[in-house]
Amino acid sequence: MSEVTIRFSKIFVVLDPTRMIQPALMRAEAIARLSGAQIVAYCCTFDSRATGSADDKNAWLAWVRDSLDRILASTRAAGIDVEVQLEWNEDWRTALTDAAAASDCDLLVKASSKHSVMQRKFAATSDWMLLRQAACPTLLVTDKPPKGQRILLAGIKLRPEDVEHERLNQSIVDLSHYISDVAGFDMHAVTAYRGDGGHFDRQRFADSCRLPRNRVHSIEGLPQNALAKAAVDLDADTIVIGYVDSSDAAEKLIDQVDTDILVLPSSSA
Repeated sequence: MSEVTIRFSKIFVVLDPTRMIQPALMRAEAIARLSGAQIVAYCCTFDSRATGSADDKNAWLAWVRDSLDRILASTRAAGIDVEVQLEWNEDWRTALTDAAAASDCDLLVKASSKHSVMQRKFAATSDWMLLRQAACPTLLVTDKPPKGQRILLAGIKLRPEDVEHERLNQSIVDLSHYISDVAGFDMHAVTAYRGDGGHFDRQRFADSCRLPRNRVHSIEGLPQNALAKAAVDLDADTIVIGYVDSSDAAEKLIDQVDTDILVLPSSSA
């Protein structure tokens, strides 16, 4: 068991009122049951058809709130404390990132949608905006159903070049062990190297990750490609990775894997 004392006490989860199946809420519920956390259920809505009058807008908001109440009924029935935040804003991506920043939560959970390279390049997607602005870990989830034996994959920088990366590595290891301990994952760690990377000391890497040798992996290539390959090879359910800047591997990984991705910002390390 890990000796790290990490707790999630307030989880910010993004809801879509048009869907009864909410992958992000399902993950948040599972975490809340284990940690006793409160859930802040956030929804930003806008309908141009309801902008004609205050009555139209209020009627639309009432419909959305009723939908959220139905979606959250089982969550509340499970005894989980839920706070609903409903916002009217046409620019929902900016509203979402601002609300998340103001929430004082220690975990953000959002369903992630796949985008093409061109879509990511020319449009500010909500996934990227959250990663770039979040001050706490962000869990981007898929609608892939969980399986019996679950694998968690920690992405570690083999030779951190500064204190910031060293601290981020340690945070990734600590949080990965915590999740594995409380949620029953089998934890693995992977690092990427280039062709001139030199000798890989497997035992030293395993010791730094607090894992046996058969649970650590070294793959040649760019970090996002190495993580994607390891995720496929291991059939991983969750990847834990750090985020340092807008050119980081976390953004490039989102559209390569059908796996939940938990991203730690360097500010939380």
